[in-house]
Amino acid sequence: MSIIYTVEVSEIGEVEIPAVFIEKNGNNDFYIVPGINPCVQVYSEQEWQKLVLHVKDMPKYKQLRVRQIFAGAVRVALNEGKIAVPIRLCEQYNLITSEVVLIESDKGFEVWNKEIIDLRSADNEEQSK
Repeated sequence: MSIIYTVEVSEIGEVEIPAVFIEKNGNNDFYIVPGINPCVQVYSEQEWQKLVLHVKDMPKYKQLRVRQIFAGAVRVALNEGKIAVPIRLCEQYNLITSEVVLIESDKGFEVWNKEIIDLRSADNEEQSK
């Protein structure tokens, strides 16, 4: 089961990172990339380096497919327990709200607009009736 946190986000895109995610990353930088879902994906430095090595081992035609991910990647420093999500990504994924949801993934965590998570939860509840 994934770890899920609801945290506040500032008007400039600063997101407080729960200690469990910081501990897993060892206080290193994070890498933020546009997600496939309507969210941003945040990788720890260690997981990002693994991804880079994995991509280097791919055939060239597959490498072309992941260039979009790498092109949109931003390295961000942990600053007093917070990271600054670039404004362009905040705007693209509507993250400048009072709260966002952080969901643990196998390689790091995702940052979602809380309203989208709430809507998806409501849809799932409705479908299960």
